[in-house]
Parts: sequence; C-alpha cells; structure tokens
Amino acid sequence: MLHDFIQTNKADLIARCRVKVSDRSSPPVTEDELQYGVPLILDQLIDALRREDALPPLHEDSTEGFSPQAPGWKEATRTAGLHGAELLKLGYSVDQVVHDYGDICQAVTELAEKTDSLISVGNFHTFNRFLDNAIAGAVTAFGQSQRMNEKDTAQELRIQVQIAYTTFEAIKAGNVGVRGATGSLLEKSLLRLRALTRS
Repeated sequence: MLHDFIQTNKADLIARCRVKVSDRSSPPVTEDELQYGVPLILDQLIDALRREDALPPLHEDSTEGFSPQAPGWKEATRTAGLHGAELLKLGYSVDQVVHDYGDICQAVTELAEKTDSLISVGNFHTFNRFLDNAIAGAVTAFGQSQRMNEKDTAQELRIQVQIAYTTFEAIKAGNVGVRGATGSLLEKSLLRLRALTRS
C-alpha cells in the first residue's frame, strides 16, 4: 500500500523534499515551509490514502482509476481540496503550496523507483488525484480570499490571471493533468477572463 510506503519512508521523503524546497529560487522559501509544510502534506496524503483503502472502490479502470462513485474516492477528493486551503490559512502563498505538492510528487516517485517498490496503479491514481485536488483547492481558496476584497473589474482580472498562471504552472510541471481538477480550474479562469474582457 502506498500509505505504508510513505509512512515507512517519511523521514527520507521529508529530507528529499527539503532539498528540493531549499534549491528553489522562487517562490521564496520560509523556515516554516521547511519545518512544517512538507510533513503536514505527507500526513494529509497518508490519511487520504488510508481513507480510500478503508472504503474500497466498486471497480478500477486501468486508464481512469477508481470509479467517481466509490465512497473512498469521494472522501479523498473532498478532503484534498480542504488541505490546500488549510495551508493557505497557515500563511503559505499559493505558489508555495503548488510547488510543495510538486516536490512531494517527485520525491515519492524517485524513492519508489530507487527502492524498486511496487505500488499499485490504483494507489498512484489516488496519489495523483489527491495532489490535483489539493492544488485546485489551494488556488480556489486563494481566488475566494482575494474576491472578498474585490473592488472593480481590474482587480477581478488580476485575480483570474493569477489563478490561470498558477494552474498552468502546476500542469506544466507535469504533476497533474489537464483533465483533472486543476485543469478544470484553469478552464474556468480562462472563460471568466474572456467574459471580463468582453464586458
């Protein structure tokens, strides 16, 4: 099980992620991010994977993964979106959240390859879906928090450009796909930008 792999190798994964975070030039790295951000995300990921394993899916498709109707899929998807928003409330920038999730994705994949660990396709689907929904949740929370102070169309344009740019960067990094929650958020942002520029 992937959650067992992550739990067993948590210290190694944290060390790998801290190296990746420290090597980043942008967004700026904070001491809190190094000390708390990555361990918190790993704990959330372990929890989401355990939830899905505890509530097995009705079926799994080799391309699409678990059925969206599976109880575990719904719960993991719901909580993932909240996790990204939670990190924003703790003071992380939306860019830090997106990059931290990407670093964790790379660290888990690299360690699994290095140790020849067999992780099921289903667990990798869950892993990628968790990251996708967490990134989308963080970016959505960012947009909502900014809209509370919205004064005019120019402000809304700035918010939508930031959302579009952040989601595009996450997709470009290769950690999430275009057809997931992050891709859907990018599409909504672009449609909103188009509507704003036509008004």
